[in-house]
Amino acid sequence: PTTCDTCHNPADSSWGDGSFDHSSYPLVGVHAQQPCQACHSSGVYQGLPSQCVDCHLADYQGATDPNHVAAGFPTTCQTCHNAADPDWSYGTFDHVWFPITSGPHANRLCSDCHPDPQVFAVFTCTVPACHPRSTTDEHHSEVSGYVYESGACYGCHPNGQSDHFTTVPSHARTPRRGRRGQ
Repeated sequence: PTTCDTCHNPADSSWGDGSFDHSSYPLVGVHAQQPCQACHSSGVYQGLPSQCVDCHLADYQGATDPNHVAAGFPTTCQTCHNAADPDWSYGTFDHVWFPITSGPHANRLCSDCHPDPQVFAVFTCTVPACHPRSTTDEHHSEVSGYVYESGACYGCHPNGQSDHFTTVPSHARTPRRGRRGQ
């Protein structure tokens, strides 16, 4: 604005100690340590893009652990990352499709269940270290239509619990239509 006293103190003879309320885009983390020219190199101070991806698209596209583009992650960086994180390495992911925050599935690496780091929609339950065929076949001997296949596992155990059928007598267990991936 042309109201100089908004940022400058009239008693300052050099006008060098100006201050600016940067509330239009809060400066936190690394952003707070940058000189104004880092974002305003063109001398433009109003109307600059304010979404993370506007300045960090190359970072998003170059991310490999995991590959953000291949995984289809959104470009709304703040969904998983905190702007105050100094190097963006502490991203969090809300695993809404399957509970991995507690129980035997907690603290697993993505690669434990997602063998292809390029396609996170593909998953596996049937790896020998987790759910070997010998054990799962034994536990499903009375389940009609049982198939040793990850989609079928998820169809019957969407919450990851082994007691999903506890209210149904074992002799009456049948697969639910449309839920087993068959």
